[in-house]
Amino acid sequence: MQGRIRTHHITSTAVARGCFGLPSQRQLCVYEPPGYTEANALPCVVLLPAFGRGHGECFFGQPWKPSPIERLDALIASDAVPPVLACAVDTWTPFGGSQFVDSPIFGDFQQLLADELPAFLRKHWNVRPGAGALALMGASSGGFGVLRMLLDRPGVYAVAAAHAPDGAFDMSLRPLLLRAAQAVRRAGNLETLARRIAARGPEDQLAFEAAIVLACLAAYTSTPSAAWPHFEMPCSLETGQVNEAAWREICSADPLRRLADRGGDVADVKFLYLDAGTEDEFGLNYATEAFYRAMGHGPEVVFEPFAGGHRGLSARYAHSLPLVAQRLWDSGS
Repeated sequence: MQGRIRTHHITSTAVARGCFGLPSQRQLCVYEPPGYTEANALPCVVLLPAFGRGHGECFFGQPWKPSPIERLDALIASDAVPPVLACAVDTWTPFGGSQFVDSPIFGDFQQLLADELPAFLRKHWNVRPGAGALALMGASSGGFGVLRMLLDRPGVYAVAAAHAPDGAFDMSLRPLLLRAAQAVRRAGNLETLARRIAARGPEDQLAFEAAIVLACLAAYTSTPSAAWPHFEMPCSLETGQVNEAAWREICSADPLRRLADRGGDVADVKFLYLDAGTEDEFGLNYATEAFYRAMGHGPEVVFEPFAGGHRGLSARYAHSLPLVAQRLWDSGS
């Protein structure tokens, strides 16, 4: 690493609003490029991790796999891209992810990212002023968080990239409901399964798919009147039949639905990079292309399908980071 990584903590009153009782203190990792001083006003890239991944993985990666920050550092050190700050904040929940939206159960993670984090960054680093100074990037659930931010809080992030973002719930999420129901039946009841996952993580593939569903239900449920974990399964454990009213509420969180409500308008974004593997196991290549095609007037968009599946999306940052960093500088000129 040629640059420097600093760790801090940010106290989030937004996250503290959730009835789940998640900690309001969240760790923040910040990357400073080579030669950065407080006299340098730089744009900043905010990274959102995929489901089941922590914010630290955006910085430190896995064995034999460079992290997005390691890729960014190499690009800056070789003068392939202009220097930028970068950061990732702790958005972890006991079910593996917050989905980066405001939730009465988990707390208001979107507000953390839209209001509290930009203010904290500008207080402690010399982030370039103006609406064009921030970029948001993420993969899978992180990509979902990117699209929802662009649709729900326009004007906060001028540049964005979403790798295989969650969407088209009828196709990608609904099939997982039955898998989650099977996991609940195996555990005995919803609370037992939820507590097991919260305590030690999913034990196998079935439980992992159930954890995805639990995280989504906690993030998308708007009236947490049920006993802990404050939501109910939207399908019968006996027959597998889906409660269509409950499913409609879940689908209201779908970026494709949100985009349709806005008439395809994401005009407040200067640049958006989209990609997905043509063999994505969750069908998110179809969801991503549908989002791309539904976009009307607005930003410059790059959509790059690639050969491959949903695994290993971190490698795609080698394609998106140079574009995002350059557009950040261009949008401030």
